[in-house]
Amino acid sequence: MKTILLIFIFFTSICSQILSDYHFFNKHWYASTLEPMSWVKANEFANRQIYFDTSSHQAFYGHLVTITSAQEQLFVSSTYVNKQWTHAWLGGYRTYSDSMNLSNGWTWITGETWSYTNWAIGQPEKVSEKCLSMMNYTNGKWHDYVDTIVFESGLRYTIVEFECLISSISQNEKKEVNSIVLNKDFVKIELLEKCKSIRIIDLKSKNICRLSPSNCIYWDFRDASGRRVAAGSYFIVLEYSKFRTINIKIF
Repeated sequence: MKTILLIFIFFTSICSQILSDYHFFNKHWYASTLEPMSWVKANEFANRQIYFDTSSHQAFYGHLVTITSAQEQLFVSSTYVNKQWTHAWLGGYRTYSDSMNLSNGWTWITGETWSYTNWAIGQPEKVSEKCLSMMNYTNGKWHDYVDTIVFESGLRYTIVEFECLISSISQNEKKEVNSIVLNKDFVKIELLEKCKSIRIIDLKSKNICRLSPSNCIYWDFRDASGRRVAAGSYFIVLEYSKFRTINIKIF
C-alpha cells in the first residue's frame, strides 16, 4: 500500500541581498530592506524569500511581518521602526469595506487570527486605504494606506518575517518522521520505519524519479536524467507493506 508524503517545495531565491538587519524573536527570524516598494510589491517580494539557518539546518519561508501580540509589536517597532519618520509595511489588509466601521474586515496574510491591534488615533481612516503600515511618528502605531503607493522619501521599511517550513506538521505526522532538513540544494527526511519504495511525482502525477528504499529520503531536486527540476510543488510517494497515510506540508 502507499503512503503519500506531501511536500510543497517552492524554489525561490535564498535571502535576497537587499535584505539585512536579521534578528531572531520567538522562534521566527526577521529582516528588513529600505528598497522603495508599494505594499503589493513588498508582499510579492516577501513571499519569494527563504532564509536558511546554518546553525539549526532549517529553512524558513518569508512573508510580510504579522503582529499578533503586544510583545511582537514592541520587538518590531523598537528594532525596525525606531528612526524619525520611519514607516514599515505590515502583512495586514482589508478584505472588504465597511464604511460604518473601517476597523472591520482586516486580516493577516498568513491567516492568523486578527485579534491584537495597535491602531493610531483616528485610524483606520479611509475606505480606499486597504493595507497596513506602522509609523514611527505615532510611536509604532498602525495606519491604513493605499496598497499601490510607493514612498520614495523618508525611511520606508519592508519587514520580512520568516517561519519554519515544517511548522505545519501535526502531532500524528511527527510520530512517523524523525527529522526534516530542507534548503536550496536538497530535502532530507528521516523516517522511523524503512519503506519499500520511494518515488517523486509532480502535481500531474508524472514520475520525476525513483529513490532507493530507505528510512532516509534524500532528494537533490533532480529528475531521473540528473537535471534539476523546475520550480514548483512535488509529492513524495512512499510504499509500505501496510496502508498508512502521512500528510506533511512544507510550505
